[in-house]
Amino acid sequence: MRSILKHTSPFVNIRKAGPEPSPAWSFRMGVGIDVKFGVPKYDCRFHGICRLDTDETDLRDAYKPRCGRGKAWLFIPHPDYCLIVFDSSSLTEKTRQLHFERDYFELEEAVAVSDSLAGLMGRRLLLNPGRYRIMEKEKGYGVLFKISFLE
Repeated sequence: MRSILKHTSPFVNIRKAGPEPSPAWSFRMGVGIDVKFGVPKYDCRFHGICRLDTDETDLRDAYKPRCGRGKAWLFIPHPDYCLIVFDSSSLTEKTRQLHFERDYFELEEAVAVSDSLAGLMGRRLLLNPGRYRIMEKEKGYGVLFKISFLE
């Protein structure tokens, strides 16, 4: 049995001007995602995010952390930003050290979500390159990324 995980955000909803996101993608509703770390042009090696896909983990099986991969929740709090909260229990110690021990999370190049995630959202989301502050939480790490939508 595969399912797409949904979660309600504990954050307060503060909206600014801009187009409304689709109903499934409000600030208070997020979706579980699979994250492959690395840089796409370097065959998913080094720092950054290589790929974002929907989390279709079989809920009957326990998830085993794998190096270079992790589980996260994606929220869209504002039309120009997305919040990705990485679950620390899904990260290996090596992945945690490589990607989250610095004060910032760096994307060398833009990263587009997978076709399945874009289909769920109704539009293709693009994480913009840059350095983003890492917010360490009790059970993971939060990073607020600047985004754009491809038409």
